[in-house]
Amino acid sequence: MTMSEDDDNLLAAIRAGARGYLLKGAVREEILLALRTVCQGGAVFSPHMAERPARLFAAFSGAPAKEAFPP
Repeated sequence: MTMSEDDDNLLAAIRAGARGYLLKGAVREEILLALRTVCQGGAVFSPHMAERPARLFAAFSGAPAKEAFPP
């Protein structure tokens, strides 16, 4: 849980291996659902933050892709 809504912290958390990113205003039910989801291998983002990972990674789409399975 965090109070930070900026893209830099979100990206840093994802790079560090975070499987969830909830803002501190999350209600109890949202927190419990997030814990269950992450424990089952899923990922959870606060509704306010959910569209940001896709937008951040889309910014990298102009970069050349690395070879998926190098020899």
